[in-house]
Amino acid sequence: MGKDKRRTKEHISGICPLCKQVWDGFNYDPKRREKDAEIKDRNIKKMVAERLKAFRIEKQITQERLAEILGVNRTSIGHIESGHINVSISYLYKIADVLDKSIHDFLDD
Repeated sequence: MGKDKRRTKEHISGICPLCKQVWDGFNYDPKRREKDAEIKDRNIKKMVAERLKAFRIEKQITQERLAEILGVNRTSIGHIESGHINVSISYLYKIADVLDKSIHDFLDD
């Protein structure tokens, strides 16, 4: 008879191809990836929000004036600054242009 074809823990342990985290097939929690993604999303929104507010204040532009330049409601700027909504890359590019910043200034650690 040939070797036992059953997979052992060592055979299925490794690095998850989706999230690049070390895991083993016996103890992996598929909801963990979703939780990690939610945390990263919140952190990015918070980082963009804080930097937008800081850059806007540095440039001495009010939310109202920034909204007027961008052609949106002031509440939209307030929602972004409070981290309640995501901002698209193209919209972030417009905001960065008005504030004389690059997108990297908003996203780099």
